[in-house]
This record gives sequence, structure tokens and C-alpha cells, in this order.
Amino acid sequence: MSVFDWFKTKATKEAADVTIQTVRRPLYRDWTDDYTVNKELTRGLYHNTFPGTKLGGSLAYVPIATPVNFMGLPIPVCDTKDENLLSEIDELTKFYAPKIPGINTFCHTDGTIWAWPYWSSKNNKLNCEIIDDDAMNWIVRDLETREIIKLVSDEEILLTVDLNKQVTIKRRRTFTTKEIIIEYFGTEVSIPQNLRSVRLKNVFNVIPIPFSNNPDPGQIRGHSEYERIVTDIKDYHDIDLALSKLLAKWQPKLVQYGGSNANEWLENIEKLNGWTSASEIDISAVDLLFNRYEQEKTEMLWPERAHEGYIAAKVQKFRKIVEASGVPEIFWGLKTEGNNASVEESRDNAIKFVQRKQDDKNEPYKILYEKSLEIIRFMKMESPAPPIEITWNDLDNVSDEVRSIIFKNITEGVSKLMSSAAVSKEWMHKYLLEMYPSFTEQEVDDYIKGIAGMAKHKQFVNSSYADVSDFDGDEAFDLPDGTE
Repeated sequence: MSVFDWFKTKATKEAADVTIQTVRRPLYRDWTDDYTVNKELTRGLYHNTFPGTKLGGSLAYVPIATPVNFMGLPIPVCDTKDENLLSEIDELTKFYAPKIPGINTFCHTDGTIWAWPYWSSKNNKLNCEIIDDDAMNWIVRDLETREIIKLVSDEEILLTVDLNKQVTIKRRRTFTTKEIIIEYFGTEVSIPQNLRSVRLKNVFNVIPIPFSNNPDPGQIRGHSEYERIVTDIKDYHDIDLALSKLLAKWQPKLVQYGGSNANEWLENIEKLNGWTSASEIDISAVDLLFNRYEQEKTEMLWPERAHEGYIAAKVQKFRKIVEASGVPEIFWGLKTEGNNASVEESRDNAIKFVQRKQDDKNEPYKILYEKSLEIIRFMKMESPAPPIEITWNDLDNVSDEVRSIIFKNITEGVSKLMSSAAVSKEWMHKYLLEMYPSFTEQEVDDYIKGIAGMAKHKQFVNSSYADVSDFDGDEAFDLPDGTE
């Protein structure tokens, strides 16, 4: 025991002791991967539809949407001069480009999401099913390698089969590298005629691919970005709701002074103000009251400063959510204050955060693209493609269509920061050059100039003429007739 232990209270020592325990022999370890996300909560938070949290919905959107917008798109690159192969890779990139923001988004909200590429014999083309994590009921892994050897998805599905006719069927799908089994359970009446249980050979050895967000070591399923902040979002909602109720419920209260007889006062006020009874008095709608001179006085009472405690609690709760989320403050639209070092640090933190999210998904995207390319080339009776690597937002290796999608994602992220004045144009210039090395200095300058021009135009449209008369310099705008 150290000298400083003498000064610790019993409660302090007990609090420290809970972080350690006696070694367990043998140790119980759960490798079942049985814990999955509460999707109703996480999706409800993101879409702001979950009851009891709606007033905090805006705080659930930012930590997911803004980083995803800045992540952009994973681009597969291959060391080859085969024009046909390069064309197939570009088509594959265009095929996945609309799906990737959704994969990244719900990977972060739900902790894990699955993607299963397969060849659709019905449509005669590549398809990819995005499978929610709660639909993956059983995960079987090899004890030595910890690799997935079997996945089972067991679902009850409500189908509309005709006008005013819905049926519930049970579908169980078993995925292994050797075969895929699809089974439907129900009565002959409930199962639609076009659905049949089948057992298929898994020619390409492909099973659903997990995209996990911050998984624990050795685990398949990841963690939702909401885990650290969901209770604070609920608190923020409750505080904001209480404040709204206070402001809505508390109407000005009328206090009457003077007069010795209440009935006499009511008779006088009814006669003088045109009311027939006291029940007709609507304090919020009263514009003028008549009182007897030097005998009566009327006051309106307001809850002075009653709301300030709620506002202070909201500010404190918001700061706690920002800190606990792990998302850099700059992505919340908060201004970076301090010296140049703090500004540089905010940009570095933002870059590292986005790059870490990208790096976490390099491997699953590599598998997804390689398996998809293998399927396409097999169906075309072409030789297997060489290995591919994943880069992010590589504008030199994509078509104009994919490039426009990348720019769209960038713009959605940049516009939030620029419109809130959270960053300067110089900050954004350096950020874009570091995150998108394919950009040239001139392209970045032109891009930021366009964003700034849009913000300037928005401010001009929403302002009065007097406010913007000196908007562009030291002279007023020229009007159509030449006057100022």
C-alpha cells in the first residue's frame, strides 16, 4: 500500500477495485456473435422517427451523415493495360456507387451490415443484396481460424400478393462456401407459386460480406456510433420538450390589485370591457383593460428567467454529445477558435477520422469488388482478373459519371461546414488537397470559389436591398436603369 492510499476514502477504493477481478479458471468466452443491434432504435434515430427522441434527432444525424459524405467512394484499381478489364472495373464502380453511401451509413448506425454479390439468373446480370445485421441470425466460425464457415438468415416476411391480400412466409437461407440453401415454410396457400425451396452450388465460394464499424478484437459484429450518445440524445429531447411545454403552457398571468369586493370588481370589469362573464376573459388576447382611477391596478406576470436553466442544460448536454460521439467538432459545424495551431489540429483530426473510417472498410470492399469481378468474368467466360487494390476518391481512375457522384458527396459535406462558417476557405483548400490528392490546385480553387459563390448568392437572396447594397465593394449595385 502506498502512502497516498491513506488519503483515499472507502468509496474511492471500492470504485477503483471494480476494474479488476480475480482470474477466472476456466474463463468463459462467448463466441456466438449472438448480440445484434436494435435496428428500430438506430434507424429511428437516424431518420428522426423514434418516439421520445425526435427533438434530439438533428444531433443523431450529424455524426453519421457528415463523415460518410467526406468518405466518398472506394475505387478499385488494377495494374493492367487490358482495356476490356478496365472497362469492366469502371462499370462495376458505377454499379456500386449508389449503394456505397447506404452501406457506410448503416454500417455506422447499426454497427454491422452485410453485402452479398451474386449472379441473378432471372435478370441475367450481377446483383448485390444489402442484408441488415439483425437478419443474420446464426454465425458459425472455425474455432482455429475464426473465419466464417456458415451463415444462417431466418426471417418472417410479410408479402402483398394481390389486391387486399397479404401473406406471411418464413424464409431460411443457409450460406456456406460450398452451397446455398433457400427454404420457404408455410402452408401451400400462404407461399406464392413463384417461391420454391432450392439448394444451389456455390460456384464462386462467396457468402455475405460483413462491413463492421469499430468491432472488438476477434468479433464479427461492430458497434453503433450511437452507443455512447443515445442516452444523452434522449436527455436532450426531454429537456427541450420540457422547455417547449414551459413556454407554451405559461401564458401571462393577470393580477388585479385594489377593490374590496371581488364580485363588484368583476361586475365593473365586465361592464367596462364589454364582457358578459369572467370566463370570457382571455388574458393572451387582452389589448386594453379599464380600471377605476386610483382604486384598481392590473399587472401581467411573466416567468422571468425561468427558461434559462433549460437552455443552459441543453448547451451542456450538446457539448457532452459532441465529446462522447468521437466525431471531430469541426464536423458538427462548430467554429474552430484559437491560434493557427488549433486550426491546423482540427483539420488533422478531421482527416485522420475520415481516413480511419476508410481504412476500416478497405478489406470488405476489396472482397466485394474482387468477388463481383470474378462473377462477371466467369459468366463472360473470361480469365480471372489479377488482384485489385482499393483507393478512395481516385478521380484519375473513374469515369465522368462516377466523378460526379464523388463531387456530389463532397459538396454535401463541404456545404454544411461552409454555411455554418465553421471553416475558412483556406482551411477547406488544404483539407481537399490532402484528402483528394487527384485534385489540382486550380481545380480546388475553382471548386471552393463555386461553393463560396453559392453561399454568397443565398445570402443576397435572403437579404434586403439595404443590407446588400455594399455587398460587392464600396459602391451600391447598379440597377437596370443605371441608377444606384
